[in-house]
Order: sequence, then C-alpha cells, then structure tokens
Amino acid sequence: MNEMPLENLRLTLGSVTDLAPDDLYRLEELLESIRDLYIFQTTAGIFEVQKIIHTSGNSALDPIAFVGTLGGVKSRVSNREHPSIFRELRKSYLARSKPLKKRDNAPLAENSRIAVKAGMQVSDVFGPLGFEALSVLREHTRGSLLFRLLIGASLHLCRLTDRGSQSQFPFWFPKENIHEKSVFEVVSKKLGELVTHIELSRSLRLAEIVPSFSSWRTNHRTAALLLKGSASRVLRDELPDESVDLVLTDPPYFDQVPYGEYLKLWEHFTGFASDLDAEIVESSRVGSDRSRTRFLDDLSAAFFEVRKKMKPSSLMLVYFKDSKPKNLHDFIFCLERAGLVFETQVHISKQSFTYKQNSSQENTVGGDSIMVFSPGNSRVSRKPTSEESIEKLDELFVSLFAEYLDTHGPSTLTEALDNSLIRKMYPTGYLSLIKSSSHFNKLISHNFVLEKKTRRWRKAN
Repeated sequence: MNEMPLENLRLTLGSVTDLAPDDLYRLEELLESIRDLYIFQTTAGIFEVQKIIHTSGNSALDPIAFVGTLGGVKSRVSNREHPSIFRELRKSYLARSKPLKKRDNAPLAENSRIAVKAGMQVSDVFGPLGFEALSVLREHTRGSLLFRLLIGASLHLCRLTDRGSQSQFPFWFPKENIHEKSVFEVVSKKLGELVTHIELSRSLRLAEIVPSFSSWRTNHRTAALLLKGSASRVLRDELPDESVDLVLTDPPYFDQVPYGEYLKLWEHFTGFASDLDAEIVESSRVGSDRSRTRFLDDLSAAFFEVRKKMKPSSLMLVYFKDSKPKNLHDFIFCLERAGLVFETQVHISKQSFTYKQNSSQENTVGGDSIMVFSPGNSRVSRKPTSEESIEKLDELFVSLFAEYLDTHGPSTLTEALDNSLIRKMYPTGYLSLIKSSSHFNKLISHNFVLEKKTRRWRKAN
C-alpha cells in the first residue's frame, strides 16, 4: 500500500516515462543552493561540512565535532583537534541554525515502541540544517517524480542517527555522538546512482506494465501487472481464482516493523502516501486498535485470499524469521487457518552479521529463512497444543538437535531450527510455549560446545 516501492519498480522495469528532461538541471541548481548551508568561512579558510556530530545535554542539539574539508583538505574539527577553529564553526553553526524560518511540519503518532514521544514532529528526527535542506527539496518535488524518488532513496541517511546509520530504527537516535550527514553530500551521491539506474533500466526495458490480468495473460512473458492496495480487496477483485503458480512474499513481522508509521517521514517529504488504517500490523501506537489478536486475524484473512488465487499445484515461498518461537508458532497456524499447509523451511546462510546479530549474538537469528507452504483442502480449525510436559519436549528438542549435528556437522542454532527443528517441533505445540530463543540456547549450552568464532555448536569430544 506504499506508493514508493511501486514507483521504484516501474523505474527498474524501464517503464517510467514521465521524467522531465530538465529535471536534472533544475536539481543541480537546487543542490548548489543547499550546499551553501554547509559552507562556513573560518580564519583558517573555507570549511565545507560533510558531517556534524552532536550531543543533546539540554535536549537541544549542540555540535561537538565537524567533519569535512578545510581549504580542500579532509579534516575533523573539535575542541580536541583545532579548538580555535571549532569555536568559530560552532558559533557560526548556531547562528545559522537559529534564524531558519519555520517550515511546514507534520505530527508523528506517539509510539514508545519505536521511540516516538508525545508531541514529536517530523523535524525532531533531523538537525536544523538537514530539515531546512530537505524542506527546500520538498518544495520542488511537486510534479517531479525524479525529485521524489531521489529524496525517498536519501532520507534514511539524512536523519539524525548513530555512527552506523541504523536504518532499522528511523525515529531513534542516541543522546551522545549523534551523527548528522550533509544533505547535499547524501543527495548528490544518490543522484549519481539514480541517473545510472535510470539509464540502465531504459536500455534493458525489462517488462511492459499492463493494466489488467487479462492483458498480462496474453503477453505474460514480457509484461508485468502491478497492483496497489490491501490484499483482501485487490486479490479478490483483480485476479481469478486458481490462477497463480507461485507466491513469493515477505509479510509483516508482528510488532517488529510498523512500516506505515515509519513511512510518515517519507510521506511528508515525497508525498508518496501510506495507509495506516489498512495496514496489517501489531502496533503500540497510541489511539490505534492494533492488538496481536487483530493482527493474526487480519493476516489470516489476507492469506485466505492468497490461497484462493493459488493453483492446486502451486507453492508459496515466505521470507520469514523471528527470534521468538511463539511468534513462529502463531504465524504458521495463522496461515494454516487460511488453508495453507506448512511443508518445510529452508535456511539461507549469510557471510556477514547485522548490527543486531553482533550486539546480541546468543538470542538473535542469523541468515535468512524461507518457509514453504502449499494450498490445502480446508482451513485448519485447531491449533497444535502440547500434550507432553515442557521437560519432555525439551528433551525431544535436544535429541533432535543432536541428530541434526550428527548429519550436518557443527551448526548454528538458527540453521538447525530453519532446516529441521521448527518443522518437527511445530506439530507438538512446543513452540507456542517458548517466548524467546534464549530458552533453546540454555538447553543446548548444557549439552553442546559453542565455537565462538563461527558461532556454531558441536558435540563435546
């Protein structure tokens, strides 16, 4: 229901034809005016800011370091390095920030789960120069798809963030060492990438976008049908029953990623609309009715519509992983309620680890996971429940993990869960009893040895 990825997909397919030829020239002129915001005159020469590092002792941002070029030479200026120049820059920065005119702003819905406080506005997520620069760009996005796509691709790097620019947390930033990148630097780099992407997509012309399923069916090898809206309405109205060979989807993750709320930043600056009322999500947003029960009911109803469109011989591949076994249990049952049979799960290893995996190695899932479902004959009415004691089920889990190691050698817990243990333990109802994967870690730590470098478990010698 978010317009932005649809426009990006149209661009990738080479079907965007409404890019005005003079947009690039207008944008280059606009970027130069934004660049002036980040240029300061000092006694040592001209300093062009690439990044500002702040503290927020009294809630207001206060620069503690400037990173950029001084007289064309890359430099870091702080009270430790070049203290006199730092005092000049800090004074000039505060003087430039204070009189900036009040820009059009937008309120954010309070949600402590994603670091949105009561009364928070879009501007609170950006530094004063950054919000001014983005607002100038925003004023020129009307009628320009290029501008809107460019801001959309740049926004997560322009907000206040930590050193690693954690894009998973759009509204959060630390109280110390708050990083603010130059909007000019970010957007200029993204512009080069976008222009290259446009030229490549136009030359490839991967697919023609057609208006209906019937027109796709007559030319499906070289055509694509893009539909926007809620799954229950769009699938019911636009696609015939038993017409789909393969479903590949990445569904909502309970309360982990409230996409619609995150999109309020993008909606403000790009005009690409989000729809909080139609979104299927579990959320703590104040004033919303987004309980876990409603989330599961809505998700099951949406997948019921998906199930009706699938051919009897088709498959559905679901990108889904969760560190909470109970969530996995409820998700699988949610789809089985919709008439989809859980066949298996496949682990896809990754060489690198994410920020979250590095900061919480023991309890965080690694790699990716694909669940495989097939259409069943009827909707399941009874959730699997455990008939054995938790102790007996724990013993079964450890036994199955040992069997997996015997067959596959040293393994991460996530790999064994994805490739074998979730599928085998789900019918017992065991997963519904476990709220965190830390329970599994405790079990296997008493019976197996962890190789810390590879994060793989092996049998004791």
